[in-house]
Order: sequence, then C-alpha cells, then structure tokens
Amino acid sequence: MISVVIRTINERASLEKLLISLRSQKCSEPFEIIVVDNESTDGTKELALDFGAKVITLPRNEFSYPKSMNLGVKNTTGEYVVLTVGHALPVSDKWLQKVVENFQDKNVAGFYGTQLPRNGAHLVEFITYSFWYLKGLIFGKRLVSNTKGIMSATNCALRKSLWEKHPFDERYEMGGEDGEWAAWAINSGYKIILDPGFSLRHSHPMKNFFQRKSQFAYWGRLDRPTKFDRSELGFRSDLNFK
Repeated sequence: MISVVIRTINERASLEKLLISLRSQKCSEPFEIIVVDNESTDGTKELALDFGAKVITLPRNEFSYPKSMNLGVKNTTGEYVVLTVGHALPVSDKWLQKVVENFQDKNVAGFYGTQLPRNGAHLVEFITYSFWYLKGLIFGKRLVSNTKGIMSATNCALRKSLWEKHPFDERYEMGGEDGEWAAWAINSGYKIILDPGFSLRHSHPMKNFFQRKSQFAYWGRLDRPTKFDRSELGFRSDLNFK
C-alpha cells in the first residue's frame, strides 16, 4: 500500500486537478489519499471527501510544517508514504509507480524528484525551476550524499517504518524538517535518491522579483529550527488564509 499525504489550505481548484491526476495514475500497487487540511473555508475538505480521501483537520493556530506532515503520516496505513501539497501536479501518470520501483532497494529510506513551474509562474521562478529540472534530466537518477537542502516535502516519498523511528523534527516549524529527516537517514546508513522521473509541477505565482528574493531568503533560514510565523509567508501571494 502507498499512502499519499497532501497538505492544503483553501486550494479547492488546484486540489481537484491533483486528485483527478491521482485517479489516472498507472501504478501496480493500491494507494490511499490523506489530506491534511488547515481549516479551509472554500470547500477543499468537502471536495477531498467526494474523491474518497481521508481528511485530517489541523487547526489554524496549531499549524507548523512538520506538525502537519507528522499528523498526515501518523494517519496512513501504507509502508510507503508520498508527501506533496494541494497546488502540485504530477508530470507523468507513472509518478506513483516510481515509489514501487525505488523502494525495491531495501536500503533506500526515501527519495525525491525535480519540479517544473506551473502556469502563471514568475519569470525568475520559471527559470529557477526549469534549471533544476533540466539539471536533473542531464545527471539522471542518483544517490545524494549532500545533506543540505534535499528531500523537499513538496515532492518526496519515504518508508513509514523509518519515520516511526525518526518523525519529522517539530522544532523546524517554518520548514526544513524534510532536509533534517534526509540527513538523519543518510547519517544512519540509508540511501536517499534524487529521481528526475518523479517530477511534478509546483510553483507559487510570485508577482515580482522582490517576492522571489524574499522566498530565497526564507529558504536560507530553513537549515535550523525556527518558530512558525505566518507573517514571514507574506511573499506567498497564492496563500489564502480567509
């Protein structure tokens, strides 16, 4: 069994596209969908239920990135857990089959894929994501030894049995817990893989260069524990907290 955990808040339109894409996946193993919803008010929860997903509600005032993921993984029944977000969209209908393939090696703790920008991405965002995607295609699937800035929870998969040994560190409230988990796995003797075939479209519709600059600054702080502060996400014009 594969468990797909989707974090979301007020993303009904984009979540519907993701759920339709999941329905069309050509995967040799069964999968379930768990949506961790941050008290959406736009019908996101109802949509997820209509698609047969299990919905876990995380109150707004309790949200942090690692807490939402730990809550989602805790409620899965599969041994393999895929982590993504409501505004992402797989590039291929064989996206989930990559989970089956990569975990054939029992020493693989987890893997992650490259990302392409979605329609409406800012030019800087388009160039950045496209560069990372093309770089992934050029170098192909490979083991990752660098423990910094890897295993983005926007598009990754892990073994639940190893998550049970080392859940996401909830001190990283603003993010970075995914990289910390991958570093733990590598330092524990397991493998982390970057697989360009496990790709999806994901970006935030930045309005200008300054928002993108703020995002880079935000990413630069995720290598250490942080307190969750919603005001620091002001550069995310796509977020709807109403």
